[in-house]
Amino acid sequence: MTLSEPAHFEVKPVRRWWRTHQAAVIGLYFLAAVTAWIVRESYDVNAAVTIFALIGMAATVAGVFRGHLLFTERMNQRELAAELRRSGRVTIIVDLLIAAALSADSALLLIATHRNVLAVLTVALGVGIALARLVVEPSTTRAAFPGPAS
Repeated sequence: MTLSEPAHFEVKPVRRWWRTHQAAVIGLYFLAAVTAWIVRESYDVNAAVTIFALIGMAATVAGVFRGHLLFTERMNQRELAAELRRSGRVTIIVDLLIAAALSADSALLLIATHRNVLAVLTVALGVGIALARLVVEPSTTRAAFPGPAS
């Protein structure tokens, strides 16, 4: 137990992994917004501007939700199961929206600029965000919070 953790709460390694996952995905949201900005700068048309705005807004919304989950897990564990259920639908929709928007950005890069490496990395980022939400997150959540929170 560290000094920053409440005395009544013993953190299990799997909970640390869940926290790390949440923080890592917030980082991926930031990377998605930066990537969309790079594409927007490379291909300055309405589609790229719209995709950048969409990714920026979606990343902000999802980041706030994940930050809220981290806060709730630390400060109000009794409500965590309800917050996980409430936020689950939002985060899955937003994560898949970000993945689709990154794929659209990738297509713009391939068609307009022939920047193949950036296009591949952009679509890979989108696939990574989708897989993190669809595959990794459910298993880490079930492991960290067995029972009603799953």
